[in-house]
Amino acid sequence: TDADFKMAVRNDPRGPEAEAYRAWVKEVLMPLSNRAANLVMERADLLEGTSIEPLLLQLVAHVSAYKVILKQWEEGAVNEFSQVPYPEDLQIWVSNEFGLLKRRQAMLLGLGGKRLLGNGGLMRLAAKL
Repeated sequence: TDADFKMAVRNDPRGPEAEAYRAWVKEVLMPLSNRAANLVMERADLLEGTSIEPLLLQLVAHVSAYKVILKQWEEGAVNEFSQVPYPEDLQIWVSNEFGLLKRRQAMLLGLGGKRLLGNGGLMRLAAKL
């Protein structure tokens, strides 16, 4: 399970699970998370509302913490882990916000909240142009 893997990584930071974890963080997770955090920082002006969603702030904090941790791992301190967890509910929030955005887009395009793609939505859009 996920909990067993995390425990194995923390209990034996030089073991095979920990080595695999660090490789995934360095080569896959960190580049993706870094792109997401940069989007938040560079395009926050496109967010709706008067405040930034706390999950987005947690993402930026998590990525910032892991930049330091990656450096520590390079220097041999492989038992270092972030105290700022990845925002587990971020995907749910993004999906909900994306759904709201697509519904508004459909309404503005005169599709009455219908899906833009699928079920002929794209064809309906083209017919209105």
